[in-house]
Amino acid sequence: MSLLNFRALGVLLALSGLPAVTGCAEEPPAEEQTMGTFSAALSAVGSDGAHYQFETGTYLGFSNTSWGEAYFIDGPEALYEKQLPVGSYQLTIYPPDDSLNLIRTVDGVSESVPTTWDDPQPFTFNIVDGAVTSVELHFVVQGLADVTFATGDVEISMEVVHEEVSSSGLFTESGTVTLNTDFYQDPFAQYATELGGVVGNNYDQALWLASAGEWSQLTSAGVCKDVTVAAYGPTSGPVSRRFAQIAPATGRLCIFDYGTQDYYSVSVWHSGEAPIEQQSFLPGSDNFFQLNLGGYIPDVFDGQTLQQSVLASETPVSTGWFEHWIHQGGVQIARFEGQLNGGTIQLSP
Repeated sequence: MSLLNFRALGVLLALSGLPAVTGCAEEPPAEEQTMGTFSAALSAVGSDGAHYQFETGTYLGFSNTSWGEAYFIDGPEALYEKQLPVGSYQLTIYPPDDSLNLIRTVDGVSESVPTTWDDPQPFTFNIVDGAVTSVELHFVVQGLADVTFATGDVEISMEVVHEEVSSSGLFTESGTVTLNTDFYQDPFAQYATELGGVVGNNYDQALWLASAGEWSQLTSAGVCKDVTVAAYGPTSGPVSRRFAQIAPATGRLCIFDYGTQDYYSVSVWHSGEAPIEQQSFLPGSDNFFQLNLGGYIPDVFDGQTLQQSVLASETPVSTGWFEHWIHQGGVQIARFEGQLNGGTIQLSP
């Protein structure tokens, strides 16, 4: 665990603070008081090796029963000090919007990451005359841990600034399909008219799959997990109408070790009635809809460890395939196939 450590020092020091954002309704009493200094670290290196600091616009609030003040803590300073009278205080962190984020920097590249303040609220501390009061604030940032299958165990590292979890919650893929085959058993049927595409045309598409299980190693070269269709895009066109048919679908996401270039595949399927808006041309409940797609990706699996931490960022797909089938009564009545180009995939916690 890595902490942003806040320390209150019960000694008399000169004030070295930042401009106040909000003033107090009533200033602390002017008479001579025993004072202490609140000292706050404004950045930290997490146990994942990343550097963390507060997002621009974040400020820190102090209050007791009679007054309150707030100060920006988003500057380049490594340390923030505030002189306070001896007593009990509540501490509040005010983000620039409704959610608290930290700025995470790795190898000179910075990004804003959602953060949870993990301490009980309200958070209180005391400035004590002649004593040192240590205050530690705990923040949690989630990321994806790599999963190792060789021993049958899942490796999970838990960190306060960066908490890694072994199970991804959402898989996203997107790209362009160049249509190569648009087959219909009856090319004059209404379903052919409603679902028809144009061979040679490019169709944008995106699919979001929710995790329905843990990764399992099915072969020495492949790992898979169960998924369900959570959302899709676009909202119109031949690809959209086919996605609507598998929107309630379940299926499987797999990643295979192909050496220096690996391969991912998605297969989802649904049996039963077509979407209500398509039942006029796909009637009955003996329909079977299936979507298969996949493509080549960078090396993320060596037969032992799946590098989810790599897949947590948008990962390019060099080339792949896309196919959708419709069967009625066990007979294939439609097939839509094409090449998947210029896409990406991503795993999220």
